[in-house]
Amino acid sequence: MMYQGNYALQAEPFWKFVHPVTLVLLLVTLALNWKTERKKYILFTLVIYIIALIATFIYYVPELKSIIGMPYSATVDAAMQKRGSLWITLSLIRLTFIFVSAFVLIMGLTRPEKKLN
Repeated sequence: MMYQGNYALQAEPFWKFVHPVTLVLLLVTLALNWKTERKKYILFTLVIYIIALIATFIYYVPELKSIIGMPYSATVDAAMQKRGSLWITLSLIRLTFIFVSAFVLIMGLTRPEKKLN
């Protein structure tokens, strides 16, 4: 019921704001560090983030909208349970990639600045 009815959670405006801001900040960070060794860490993170965004828009968002759009039922739908379980598993894998890239970004940005020749 959290996703349906008059008081349903509306997370879409939040995510529509967060992703463009994140991309802009990553691009600004890349531009400011273009002539340093930090560039490779930022590029790695940017590529992973873009891949995650593409996967999000192709699979995660449509599947989530489909799952939460299902009407309430007092019985468990095995097919829906399987879809939800797959979505959660794949989402955790995607999240792992995002966490690894964030760690790489932090490690790269905390290194002393070395100019490239």
